[in-house]
Amino acid sequence: MTGYTDSAALALGVARIEARSVRASEIGPGHLLVALSSIRVEAAGSELVCTPTLQPGGTAR
Repeated sequence: MTGYTDSAALALGVARIEARSVRASEIGPGHLLVALSSIRVEAAGSELVCTPTLQPGGTAR
């Protein structure tokens, strides 16, 4: 279950960054969508590695 918890924490953290970059007063569904779409997932051995790819200013690369 730790992998799911870590992934959720990463997605929420990236959503917070996205919300701050556009000076939003709270995190909305759009910020979470941008966060989820900007996380790259790679297989590393027997684990999945999630890496946020959000650029400064709130744009995904």
